[in-house]
Amino acid sequence: MLFHYHYWTPFVEETEKFYVDNGFVISQRIGRYEGDYQKFNPPLKWDDFREKNILFRIIEARKGTINITFGYGKKIMFDHIGFFVSEKEQMKICENANKLNWKVDKGERRTFIATPYNFRIELQTNEDVVYSLNHQVKIQELKLTTKKQD
Repeated sequence: MLFHYHYWTPFVEETEKFYVDNGFVISQRIGRYEGDYQKFNPPLKWDDFREKNILFRIIEARKGTINITFGYGKKIMFDHIGFFVSEKEQMKICENANKLNWKVDKGERRTFIATPYNFRIELQTNEDVVYSLNHQVKIQELKLTTKKQD
């Protein structure tokens, strides 16, 4: 099940407002401030830290089965999509990726597969990344385009 995507943007406050205005709940904000990564999670609001020059690494917005993350980047750039899978599905997908010579980075919490299309695929088996796997709010469609190589 497609449940997640992550991207970079220079418009983090505006992006967060867009998701909140569309019914998402901000579950975490992590940013670098004065050289260290720190949490600026709700109930903190932008008025509490807007002037502190924080470089946000990740802001997480959740709604139903959807988990969207974004962070500060100099330009808008897509990073990865995430699928919720069973451990059996994860093993099979990783085997297939290895056969294609795609890099597989298996971590404790999630697995990333590097594609030759300038984005990664996250495989997630932990149910705590969404509010509910059975919720009616789901990603129905996500269209990605890539630049054609010359």
